[in-house]
Amino acid sequence: MSEPNIYHLKYFSKAAELQSLAAAAKALNVSQPAISQAIRKLEDTLGCELLLHTKNRFKLTEEGRLLLEKSRGILAQLEDLKAELKGRSEIVTGSLSIATSSAVAHYLLPARLKDFMKAHGEVQPELHFGSVPEIAELVRSGKADFGIIIEENRLPGFEHRLLGEGGFTCVIRTGSQWPAAPRFLATQESPGWTELQKAWRRHTGTDARAALTVENWEVISQMSLLGMGVGFVPDFIAENQSGLKAAEEQNHWASKIRYKIYLIHLGEHQLAKPARLFVKSLGQQGF
Repeated sequence: MSEPNIYHLKYFSKAAELQSLAAAAKALNVSQPAISQAIRKLEDTLGCELLLHTKNRFKLTEEGRLLLEKSRGILAQLEDLKAELKGRSEIVTGSLSIATSSAVAHYLLPARLKDFMKAHGEVQPELHFGSVPEIAELVRSGKADFGIIIEENRLPGFEHRLLGEGGFTCVIRTGSQWPAAPRFLATQESPGWTELQKAWRRHTGTDARAALTVENWEVISQMSLLGMGVGFVPDFIAENQSGLKAAEEQNHWASKIRYKIYLIHLGEHQLAKPARLFVKSLGQQGF
């Protein structure tokens, strides 16, 4: 005769909780005789009756109530053990190499990376910074698992996932006023100085004057904080940089210059597990 197993306890507990053999069978998707046989097996092994066997009546004996109490603890411990073992088997290790711009790394990526590392603390992240062509080359060469770029158009040869989009804005120091003769701080890289010039001419009929053209938006933000000019930056910088404010009266023309944030890679089948998981989480949350 085979010994009782965990399923016998499970069947007995469900029948006792529902006070019905038929209801337990339906809940567990087994036959009613299977429930009855499990209870008889337990009774034979333990040498006592667990149910008062009367027609159309379901009632536990004292021994049955004791077994129900103990079996609940046993089954709960088993579920805890299964969850713990599953968690151990799903521990993710390895590197996560991301290529992006310093602006994305400074303003957008930290919160997403923090959430990911909280769930996958064994992963070792690496960040590489560069322009859009440099990011593309890092991904193409395999030095980065994927890239995050700010670009209006898609790059040939890559798979793209849109993470967010928005418009540009003019920023000035908090508490200051829009200057009578503004001088702009903008990047040479598109979208930047060229797009600003066109939009300003359409808006005012005059040429935009440059205070300085620089390589990245973080420098523009710092120079704007020092009052060195009007910064021309993506809206997420204005939203996240303390000490700066968007010049709302000017943004009806500036916001027409758009940007998109793309995640680029060479194909999910080429991504290691840490990268696949992070790509999935970014796709769900975006920026």
